[in-house]
Amino acid sequence: MKMSNGRAVGATKGAGAFTLTELAVVLAVITLLAVLRVLPVLEHAKSQAQSSRCLSNMHQLISAALMYADDSRGLWFYNQPEGQNQEDWVTVEMDWGETIYNGGAACTNWQLLVTSPANSGAITPASYFTPYIKNPLAYKCPADPSMSAAPYPIGPRVRSYSANQAVGTVWSFSNLSPFNNTWADGPVTGQWLGGEEDDNQRYGCCYQKTSDMVHPSPANLWIFAEDHPDSINDAGFAVQIERYAPGSSFIDMPANYHSRACTFSFADGHAEIHKWLGTIAGSTGCVQGGNLSTFPTRTVGLAHDVSDLNWLQAHTSYPRDPANWPGFPQPH
Repeated sequence: MKMSNGRAVGATKGAGAFTLTELAVVLAVITLLAVLRVLPVLEHAKSQAQSSRCLSNMHQLISAALMYADDSRGLWFYNQPEGQNQEDWVTVEMDWGETIYNGGAACTNWQLLVTSPANSGAITPASYFTPYIKNPLAYKCPADPSMSAAPYPIGPRVRSYSANQAVGTVWSFSNLSPFNNTWADGPVTGQWLGGEEDDNQRYGCCYQKTSDMVHPSPANLWIFAEDHPDSINDAGFAVQIERYAPGSSFIDMPANYHSRACTFSFADGHAEIHKWLGTIAGSTGCVQGGNLSTFPTRTVGLAHDVSDLNWLQAHTSYPRDPANWPGFPQPH
């Protein structure tokens, strides 16, 4: 063996080389690290795209509502729940598959969202916005994962958005009690504004026309909101405004599809994504076959939860007699 500087030549031959197995492991680790770095970027991009699409949907809905009012003597859309006939702007119920129409679950039937009602107050599933919205995907947030549930045929539910129950008109006065201070084409009754399902409530204002929207102003009065999958049912979103301190409660629950945030559209035509601060608003809950009973609580106590509820209340309605409502939350 030859010597070089006192060391046997070839004594370390091959000591720094990789075997094929070792090389494959190294490449796999490098690939995994690259994927782990890219995944958050891809998830963020996906989330941003879903948020943009949801905002676009909300713009379409509020534009349709404004055009509907222009075509209806300034009257906002039908939005009175639970009459003898359904008087909602869209009568496609979002249950978990129980409502069967033409042999299939209504909540998974996209075609119904672009079907015009046969007549005013029709009880068949349809939408009054069909002259203005031709694509049924406008009714669904792309981040909404909710599905109809077994034993019914399972499929994606087709609607994510509901309307403020303090906004809109009554189709037929005959469907309601004679004591609820409304009339055909009059303002909705705002059933839950007083904290109960009451057509005779006198706590909060209801808005039949844009000219009624003084408190809050059109820029601060939300018309459509993302409804939590365990909360959405008919086309209305209920909010109580009677109690706004700790110990008060949400009625319907907003969604949180966009990183603990929810999309709203407003009477002036703009849409925005509002971030929740507390732990109650937009709680995950069950997204297949659940209901609001799955929530641990809807009663607010912690400051951030109170703040979330107050924001919703301030943008939903206003006391009819504000002198008796000291400290009612203001839009911000």
